[in-house]
Amino acid sequence: KNFTSCGIMWHSLTFCLLLAIASARNGAPNILLIMMDDLGYTDINYNGGEIPTPTLNEMASNGIRVTYHYANTICSASRSSLLTGRYAWRTGAANLIYQQTTQHASLDLPFISSVLKESASTYKTALFGKYHLGYSSKEFLPFNRGFDETLFFESGAISYTQHMACSAWSLIFGVLDTDVDTDLQQLLQSDYTHGFCSFDLWNTFYQPTDVDGTTYSERLFTNGVKTHIRDHQDDDTPFFIYYAMQTPHWPLETPPKEYEECNDDAIGERTTFCNVLMYGDELISEIIAMLKTVQKYDDTVIIFLSDNGPNPNWQNGINLPLGYGQTLPLRGAKGSTFEGGIRTPAIVSGGFVENNCARAGSSYTHMVHISDWFATMMGIAQLQDEDFDIDGINLWPSICHNDDSLLREKIEHFEMIDVHDESKGFKASYLRTKDWKLVINSALSFVEFDSNKYWVDFDDEYTSYPPQEKYATLMQDEELAPLFRSTCYEAMSAQDAMDPSLFAYDEVMLFQIEE
Repeated sequence: KNFTSCGIMWHSLTFCLLLAIASARNGAPNILLIMMDDLGYTDINYNGGEIPTPTLNEMASNGIRVTYHYANTICSASRSSLLTGRYAWRTGAANLIYQQTTQHASLDLPFISSVLKESASTYKTALFGKYHLGYSSKEFLPFNRGFDETLFFESGAISYTQHMACSAWSLIFGVLDTDVDTDLQQLLQSDYTHGFCSFDLWNTFYQPTDVDGTTYSERLFTNGVKTHIRDHQDDDTPFFIYYAMQTPHWPLETPPKEYEECNDDAIGERTTFCNVLMYGDELISEIIAMLKTVQKYDDTVIIFLSDNGPNPNWQNGINLPLGYGQTLPLRGAKGSTFEGGIRTPAIVSGGFVENNCARAGSSYTHMVHISDWFATMMGIAQLQDEDFDIDGINLWPSICHNDDSLLREKIEHFEMIDVHDESKGFKASYLRTKDWKLVINSALSFVEFDSNKYWVDFDDEYTSYPPQEKYATLMQDEELAPLFRSTCYEAMSAQDAMDPSLFAYDEVMLFQIEE
């Protein structure tokens, strides 16, 4: 590894003072947690995606690329695991938290924000972006869950500029248990074509923000992150910032800046998706630049991930906005427990990592579950997690220092069709060990999409056998090939490789994991 050191002559007293401050900061570095929304494994450029993501590429190159990061199948579930350190089925938020419900992450489980805030290092905490962990009571909201400063939306998605949360009528009437007269349903659908809408952008004092809808939401959130960093530039107390990005979740909207690269023929119909993703990537670069400007970069660990697989343009009558996400050649998408629905990009980076981690500049190829970040962030902050009833594992020694004495050996992801009637069985669930993966009802999520059973592209077109051209292209790349290679598939004849019966979907499927 290449480590940079700089020797400078200082007055001895000043040097000792700076050394003491640096030592304190190294003991409890700042933590910047960035999570994109519905970003597919191969939506990102460094995993073979067509859309340029230069900032994320550089973070992956200089930091540690986590190649087998597993989130949950859906947004609320992943967020509950991330902040509590538990499997989602142990948090009270195992599925999608809908509007007009009392669903919420259990108040009995402390969020990592509270743990860091109440630690000896007294982290200053902030949340910017999507919350989606319950809002029927103020006690469920982030400013009461350990975050000192907040700018957030409560629901699963809002329009980027007007900040309106609109649930499709087909979702409300087709998925939720509502008793609404058929004639009234038809009237609402015809008069309010965007669905059931409400304003959704709030500050720390639970006051609506940018009500006039003049500013792109990610610009507001990024400005908030940068201001929080700048306001603490002279503070030796570390900060924890959770930036839950809206990007690139629908409803997609052209951002304030457009990019020439998004007009490339290879992007095709995904022009708006491309601009949204590239703008989000650029905003992350602004945050990194701010860290460097105020000389906090070397004291900061940056964790980047996605909450689940991509949202393609689902076409099953549910009338959701178009998502344009894809994760080929992985099978499945958001909502599925095939790899495409749960395996997401992840990076551990920042100046603290570059200067202190033996694994910096390489990949971490062991399993990581999204619940592990709770314990891992405690490890980064040099806190002990023995007193917490969690499922996550502190993987910091392994990720950073190559100490593989403690690894994640298995993942247990369960979701019931009806939590009050176990006889109805499981929704999309799976068990994963180093050598095996057992998949149960993989495509049965909040709704069941046929395309999620197979290999689905951004336009919801799918094949019932692996995409040969995409696979072949990736196999030609020496760096990317190990992420997707299947010796079993490659051993098939050309005829068998296109035989749907050999890849048929079933309620229970067992896969052997190859080294």
